[in-house]
Amino acid sequence: MSISLFCDHISVLDIAYFDKTKGLVGASYQVNVEFVGKPDEEGILIDFSLAKKAVKNIIDEICDHRFVLPKGMAKLTEDRFQLELSYGAKSQQLYYEGPRQAICEIPSQYVSTNHIASYLEQEMSNHFGEQFEQVKIQLEEANLGTKPILNYTHGLKQHYGNCQRLFHGHHNSVDIWVNEESRSDLESWLVRDHLKGNIHFCFVENIVNKEQVLDSLEGEYGIPNKCPFVEIKYQGNQGMFRSILPSEEVYVLPIESTVENLSSHFAKVIQSKTGPKDRIKVKAYEGINKGAISYIS
Repeated sequence: MSISLFCDHISVLDIAYFDKTKGLVGASYQVNVEFVGKPDEEGILIDFSLAKKAVKNIIDEICDHRFVLPKGMAKLTEDRFQLELSYGAKSQQLYYEGPRQAICEIPSQYVSTNHIASYLEQEMSNHFGEQFEQVKIQLEEANLGTKPILNYTHGLKQHYGNCQRLFHGHHNSVDIWVNEESRSDLESWLVRDHLKGNIHFCFVENIVNKEQVLDSLEGEYGIPNKCPFVEIKYQGNQGMFRSILPSEEVYVLPIESTVENLSSHFAKVIQSKTGPKDRIKVKAYEGINKGAISYIS
């Protein structure tokens, strides 16, 4: 008799991936896993604590906080990668280079949730060997209901861990209150109109063509639409990261793009739209079930 042991929300996967239409996209998933096999003489298939630790370690090692793309698109050396990608109806160009551990190549012609799950299933099977008949992976996005969805990517130069990787991302909502009243209209305006639904946040000090970019902004933040491209470059403790993106896909910030700073920035943007006397509360997420809240009173 075979038994299936399941563990839902065993880990969280925050990535960026390459979309042939949109280019760079941020995503967040809850990871559900199912182990299929025969229990031992005590009736145990695997200890839950051991399963959770093993699955999280594998995901962190091969996929989490990486840029996921089809295998064969990147030029690889021993410790670095380089890629130039074309996408969309206008044949936009994306350039990215960095340490090899900043990308995840999957054996498919395009990236989808199912393709990522299949890749993780194969890697799990390779790790556990004959311990199980099958390992099943399901990737589940957060249930945001009717909330407008913000897919965003960023990289944190000073971060000691994997958040320093220039292309990693998240999929979430932004919650807004004005004078203690929930404002779905402002949530829609911020996510869909102001941030365009899918955006790369960039600290201005990491921009190579900074003067050109700043000249195309009306203030000290926003999307530099009048500039043809934005070149980003910085040195993290994992290595040097560099990218060139179409300007309409980059949101320039005067501060680093931590979730704390994003929530504070969003609150100021909302107050500039509603009025200086309004009390503002903004809940910004960094993926699933985590983030920061800013208040202006």
